[in-house]
Amino acid sequence: MQILEVVVVAASWGDAIELLKSVGIDEKSKKQHRPINGLFIVRAEKANSLTEEEYTTIRDTPELALLSDSLSRERVGDVLDKVYEVEVELRKLLLHVYDLIDRFFDVFRESKYTKDFTNSKSVARKGSLNPITSHLTLGEMQAILGIDLSWSGKAPISIQEIGDLLTSAADFDNFKGEFSKKIKVNTVWDVIAENVLKSKTSWSDIYNDLKTLKRFRDESAHYQVITEKKKDELIEKADSLIKKITPTRTATKKDYENIYYASKALSDVFVNFQAKNTLFYKQLVDIKSPLEDTIETIKKLNLTVTGDYSKGLAEIQPGLNAYSSLFKDINTPWIVSNHNDDDNDKKDEDEKEDNSKAIAKK
Repeated sequence: MQILEVVVVAASWGDAIELLKSVGIDEKSKKQHRPINGLFIVRAEKANSLTEEEYTTIRDTPELALLSDSLSRERVGDVLDKVYEVEVELRKLLLHVYDLIDRFFDVFRESKYTKDFTNSKSVARKGSLNPITSHLTLGEMQAILGIDLSWSGKAPISIQEIGDLLTSAADFDNFKGEFSKKIKVNTVWDVIAENVLKSKTSWSDIYNDLKTLKRFRDESAHYQVITEKKKDELIEKADSLIKKITPTRTATKKDYENIYYASKALSDVFVNFQAKNTLFYKQLVDIKSPLEDTIETIKKLNLTVTGDYSKGLAEIQPGLNAYSSLFKDINTPWIVSNHNDDDNDKKDEDEKEDNSKAIAKK
């Protein structure tokens, strides 16, 4: 069920009905209307929601407009949930600037919502549930990320800074090189991307995505109508942005322990491959769930495995691959049957038959 309020510009109710029919609002739709000197506000309930084509017709018809749309309200909520995830990640990223640049509090000084924090140079303060970054609007975070920290973006440059650079330079060529670094554009985003995200994603790429989501964020405050297609586009953009701004988590000691024990359990099973079918199958069932859970956790957390552990993972990967291909259908016991058992059973039957013949001869 979709509940709509449609603004119809028409001289009469009959003309209004004809216009509404063009977007699938007909006699079957429960309607109420209020005439207002040359236009009507029509409330309609539709069993079948408006199609993309009908939304386009309303958009392109100067006599029609949507005042409210129950399904659009739900769509806006779905997108805002994603935008919230984007904003939380941005707030965390901006906190990383705290130990990466000297001008941390300077970049927050322009926002009227963070002045109390910047005046006391505090990230958290009494009387607030939220840290300094959570008091910024999406637009303000976008602006801060684009701040140029280089000498090109700073005015004026002090004589002291020039003097320090000259004093520290080994020679004139060294001075020119260091000076070039100082004037090269270096945004807050660039610092975060290099030091926190280990990413080469450009600020222009991030900026364009943020600009789109900010525009929606601003429009959503006025409950403007969006279609299902538009909702999907915005959520896809938000998901893409979240991946770009979320740091890859390095595996913890507990993650490494889980990997070790899971791989060890898998190794033990393959060592006992020649065991009886029932025992082997039981071992597989016992480790199937925790092993798969561990592997799935590694994938979901997007873990970066470093140092000696990466070598260890490389060594157990063939086992994991074998596990995946050989036991992909663990619920069918016959796939792990040991065919030697059939030969042994036949041998036992032959021996029983020979014994029976020997006894008969006696």
